Amino acid sequence: MLINPSKIICRNIFRTECSLFSLFIQPHVRQKYTVTKRVLELSKASKIEEGKQLIKETNTRKVSTYNMLLKSHAKLFYDSRAHRVEAVKLLKEMQRNGVKPTANTYFILLYGLINKRKLSIEEEKLMEAWFNELSRIQARPNSIRLKVDILLREFIKKGHPKLGDFFMKFPREDTEYWNLVLEGCLNSKKPSKAETVLDHMRMLKISNRTSYHMLITYYLQMQKDLKSASKIFSTMFNDQITADQSIYETFISFYIELRDKDTIATVEKLWQAILLTRKEDDEISVNLVSSLMGFYLKMRALSSAEQLYLDLKSINYSIDKHVVGQMSKLITEFASQHKMKSAMSLYYDLLGAGYNPSNHVLKVLISTSIEDNDEDTANQLLTVTREMKKVPDTIIMSNKGKR
Repeated sequence: MLINPSKIICRNIFRTECSLFSLFIQPHVRQKYTVTKRVLELSKASKIEEGKQLIKETNTRKVSTYNMLLKSHAKLFYDSRAHRVEAVKLLKEMQRNGVKPTANTYFILLYGLINKRKLSIEEEKLMEAWFNELSRIQARPNSIRLKVDILLREFIKKGHPKLGDFFMKFPREDTEYWNLVLEGCLNSKKPSKAETVLDHMRMLKISNRTSYHMLITYYLQMQKDLKSASKIFSTMFNDQITADQSIYETFISFYIELRDKDTIATVEKLWQAILLTRKEDDEISVNLVSSLMGFYLKMRALSSAEQLYLDLKSINYSIDKHVVGQMSKLITEFASQHKMKSAMSLYYDLLGAGYNPSNHVLKVLISTSIEDNDEDTANQLLTVTREMKKVPDTIIMSNKGKR
């Protein structure tokens, strides 16, 4: 078999080139890798000065290597002003050496400042400057944005008066991001800035029910500001976003806390709004039902409490034992006012549904019937109760329903 001489020549040339690569290229790559690895080890051991010296001696120009040292400084910002000063020096040094900071560089520095409890005026200025640089880099096409989201979540935990100003600089058009910014503004007690964020979301047409609800909740729970909350609700309505149970429940909680008889009609309307807008699989919380029933009883709005029970019955709602106790009180209140039609109707209704009002309720009903010279009703009560109760009389309340 004849061997083609040209193949032998090509093979020898290829081997020669590989040898040259091994001699000249690989050692250079190996040295860079070794320097980076060594700087990482020194950074983890908090030997920052040794890492800086190694960079100078090897004339390293890798941004990732500088970032390692910056991270070592940033982790100690909370502990010492000196580390912040050294980090600023290192940042300027890398720029002088022609190494351009990346988004990760500014992320590391900002993350370090977030962990400080209180920032000096100088640190506040640095934070703003670093945010400006980060936002400038993030504005570039195809930039990685995950870092900004991580930073935002940390800012939300800590809170910062300029949070809205900082994060509104980033070119984002996703609802989740802007809702986080809005939440951060509220955590920083800056509702006016949160409204600015909401207006921006509305302009982008990305606001959702949660966006409005956060502001409504803040105004009602934190500032007791019904006027501002109502304004946000009207804006939501004009934007054709339908309120859900949670929003109506927030308003109900606010009005209940007022403990004012003039608010009963408003609470009733809000409750009806929940019934009208709820979906079949939407659960009505036990706390809401209990709060409403307790409010009506305190305000002695017995007919409202009765209607609440009938509404719950119409949607096959299973009341818990605490609400059964409230219903027992409602029945005795009706009886004390000699409104026996409502009292008897509710009592029989509870028995028929498997609930067991206390023996005290039965005694009150019988006593009131006798006072009204209605012994037939008293006897009927005893007979029906014996037939329908499935537990001993010593049991005051059934365990049906879950709280």
